[in-house]
Amino acid sequence: MTRHRPPPGSRAFRALLALYPAAFRDEYRREMTLVFADRYRDADGAAERARLWFEAVTGLLMEAPKEHGRMIARDLRYAWHSLRRQPMLTATIVIVLGFGLGANTAIFSLLNAMTARTLGSIPHPDELVAVNTREYALGGPEGSRLSGPMFEHLRDAAPAGVRVAAMSRGIAHVYTRTADERETTPASLQLVSSDFFSLVGAAPALGRSLPDDRHNQAPDAVAVISYGYWQRRFGGAADVVGRVMTINNVAFTIVGVGPRAFTGVWLEAPVDVWVPLAMQSAVKYSQNFSADGADLGRPWLTQPNVWWLHVVARVPSSRSAVVAGVFNATRSSTAGADAGLVLQPFSHGFSQFRQRFMLPLQALFVMTALVLLIACANVANLLLSRAIARQREIGVRLALGAGRSDLLRLLLAESALLIAFATIAALALAHWTSGALARAAAATADAAPLAAPIDWRVLGFAALSACLSMLLCGVFPAWRATRVNVLAALRSGGRGATIRSSRIARALVVAQIALSLVLVTGTGLFVRSFHNLQYADLGIDASHLLSVRIDPRLSGEEPSRLPAMYARVIDAVSAAPGVRAASFAMCGLDSSCATQGSYAVEGRPPRKGESVDFRVNVVSPAYFSTVGMPIVAGRALDAHDTATAPRVAVVNKTLAETYFPNGAAIGRRVGLDALDTEIIGVVEDARALNNIAGLPAPAIFMALAQQPIVPRSLTVRTVGDPGLSAETVRMAIGAAAPLLPIESMTTVDEQLARGLSRDRLATLLTTGLGVLALGLAGFGLFGVISYAVSRRTSEFGVRMALGASPASILRQVMREALALIVVGAVVGAPLVWIAGRAASTLFFGVSPHDWITMMAALFVLSLAGIACSLRPAWRAASIDPVIALRQE
Repeated sequence: MTRHRPPPGSRAFRALLALYPAAFRDEYRREMTLVFADRYRDADGAAERARLWFEAVTGLLMEAPKEHGRMIARDLRYAWHSLRRQPMLTATIVIVLGFGLGANTAIFSLLNAMTARTLGSIPHPDELVAVNTREYALGGPEGSRLSGPMFEHLRDAAPAGVRVAAMSRGIAHVYTRTADERETTPASLQLVSSDFFSLVGAAPALGRSLPDDRHNQAPDAVAVISYGYWQRRFGGAADVVGRVMTINNVAFTIVGVGPRAFTGVWLEAPVDVWVPLAMQSAVKYSQNFSADGADLGRPWLTQPNVWWLHVVARVPSSRSAVVAGVFNATRSSTAGADAGLVLQPFSHGFSQFRQRFMLPLQALFVMTALVLLIACANVANLLLSRAIARQREIGVRLALGAGRSDLLRLLLAESALLIAFATIAALALAHWTSGALARAAAATADAAPLAAPIDWRVLGFAALSACLSMLLCGVFPAWRATRVNVLAALRSGGRGATIRSSRIARALVVAQIALSLVLVTGTGLFVRSFHNLQYADLGIDASHLLSVRIDPRLSGEEPSRLPAMYARVIDAVSAAPGVRAASFAMCGLDSSCATQGSYAVEGRPPRKGESVDFRVNVVSPAYFSTVGMPIVAGRALDAHDTATAPRVAVVNKTLAETYFPNGAAIGRRVGLDALDTEIIGVVEDARALNNIAGLPAPAIFMALAQQPIVPRSLTVRTVGDPGLSAETVRMAIGAAAPLLPIESMTTVDEQLARGLSRDRLATLLTTGLGVLALGLAGFGLFGVISYAVSRRTSEFGVRMALGASPASILRQVMREALALIVVGAVVGAPLVWIAGRAASTLFFGVSPHDWITMMAALFVLSLAGIACSLRPAWRAASIDPVIALRQE
């Protein structure tokens, strides 16, 4: 027997043909192999064979992708025609998946804008690091502040090639005026060191940057304005450099204009004007600081116990460890051996949104991921039902010679087309939703809307989510549809697969119910938490209160005459029609006041390493009666507590209970440098309106007449609606102090609403997601029960023909639906416990494992499930036995 040898090179060539699609190989492999073998055999010499191989390989590499493209295009055309035949199913899947993917993409775009977005206008932002104290490092790059002398030490100690700059942590609201203007205009100002612009790489568009300020040289009153402020305020005048502009009544010379793309290091709060750090006292900057026994009336830059600067350095990544060691050695030599500094990335800059919304957005992102899982389970059920209905068609194709891989590819093409349509809809929904959410978030934070564009990261996330959705809801139904017995499919239309597929569909519904229970319970917790915040005991009587933000330092009065002006304003406002009382305070009800540390407390020796920190407010007489803070012991501050009288203070209940647990706070003494202040009263705890969920901190209230502090808040109690009395109060202030600028005038109810705006927005979003999850779970249950009823029509017909009543059929179907709900609840209960524990910090006044909320969520979910199951159950009970048996 003669054994035929394979043609020369045919094995290698056949291996290369694997680059083509399987269908193409099956049809043309033999002919292509024979042609190649003949040409190879006829080739004359090694050079011609090498040329033949080169042509064959290049041809394969060029033609194989084209064949794959033609195959994909053919499959997509078939998928499109197949989906067009069932428009309702197609639209349902696109809508369900579109909502799931759109919600995820919208929340991710906001998270991306807050966390992944860098200071794009700054060259090499990855080299920027924030210099933080170790104890505040967990707070992120915005965690801590340093003093002026410490900044000078760090700047002097910085190794060669490392630049260090400082800036005020806050952006000040100031008033500006040019020589040709009569009225002032508000602007945003930040104090920066001379190295700031060179560190961020912001070369001025006009003029120069700030002069060198090393070692606290006497600064010139100069300013750099932003490009946008130059265009807006000066009309882009070419001669703006050299002009004089007054800032809070102090003349400054404009020496430069910042670059067009640079608005500062706050992502959503652009800066209009930058001035030197040493001008802090001149522009009357007094915010975002903490102090310990400092003289706040003197310039802060030279005081080591006023912490108000945020220090940033530009450090090559290879030298971070060396620079951190140098900085720590510098700090240890000046602040004690236990001090420590860490370098944290500052490429993302400051962000008010990041501080306020990071935790709620992370919770919402998890919730939208659960919604997407529910949507995928729904779509998987729909595709599985559709695949079962096509068992006969698939059986015929297999019988005619189609391969299972070809059918699997066709079904996956349908799923891919559906998910592609859903992704397009999701991107459109995310673009609109993320913009709306950014505007809503900006309204809650009094900031410019944060741009949340659909950039490459968002597109990549949407594509990844689409691929995962394809795996979750497209692959298994397609694989399941092709695993059929051809003879059984041809004989019965695929009924043999019904039981197995029904079990899978029920498992998917159970998963939907379990995840929906988590979402609905979370929604209930957020709603209860927000309700508790709305009705929390604020410690004040917030009704009929008007809050006026002022700055007496800009009134034109000499410092020695300010107390007289305070008295004139109080008398004028108190005498105005509709006003019951008025009082000054250093900080208003919407803030947490300044923190001062290292207080000495009589009868309580300080523990080792302990810093006794108090929230400090300085108030005028009648403050407590004006704001409605009840005195629980002793007396309130009054007109007898003058500058020549003994220093006295009122403390809140938290301070009294913390440091005087035996209730003997009255008569005890506290102080910074000495025990020079006597406690004369204890007042009820009050919550700051911008942080109602926060626990009350130890607070002390001192007499305005006894402290060199300028009050910034005037609180007015009116007889009726405080909003209607605003103009009357404004006129009274103008009559008593004509030059006193009024920064803002709002009712305390408006401040309270603003303080709750973040939680209100989070509650609305979680409620929407909970309702969406509830609807998806109900839709899934409705689909499974409806499909089960349609497949069991003949069974119900036989039962009714044998004497079963419609009510018994109805009860049987409803029992099956309730069984799915119960199993889903059992599976979801542990998930609820885990999710509640993870999100416990987001709730106020309610336990994350509150059983009442969980039972209410289960009741709502059960009610929705029963409502969605009633129609298919009623249809089963209404089957005509004769028609059902005739169809069988």
